[in-house]
Amino acid sequence: MKKIQFTVSTIILLVPFIYAGMHWSEFPDSVPIHFNASGEADGFGSKGFVWLLPIVNVIIWLFMLAAYKVPRLLNMPYYNADNVTHRKIAAHLLGWFQILTSLFITILSIQTSFAALGNETNIAIMPIILFLIVLTGLIIYYARQFKKTR
Repeated sequence: MKKIQFTVSTIILLVPFIYAGMHWSEFPDSVPIHFNASGEADGFGSKGFVWLLPIVNVIIWLFMLAAYKVPRLLNMPYYNADNVTHRKIAAHLLGWFQILTSLFITILSIQTSFAALGNETNIAIMPIILFLIVLTGLIIYYARQFKKTR
């Protein structure tokens, strides 16, 4: 994992914590925690739920960091943890995964906070579909890289 990928994903990871901390006193007692496919809030929870997505984001990020530090934890097609080239490719893949997942969850967290504060938000199914397409593309690309260097 390149230092730039690590730094970018770390900064992205911190954004929802900073935002929630700055606006904590403005959040109502009941905040939206679930949205339907049209982007309308249809589930609500206590104010403390604004921390849920950022905390989940950190947990996922830490699991990816552990996979980077202990290459044998990875289970990917054509991946060989003993192959130095494969470990380098895996490091790049994990760096992109950290950035992509951190960004996706941060966007959801900020949009949920916007909705909780009464601002207009556009939480819809399309960003989720776009995230899954990009994620699938990364997996396919890097699986081919692993296969080429067997």
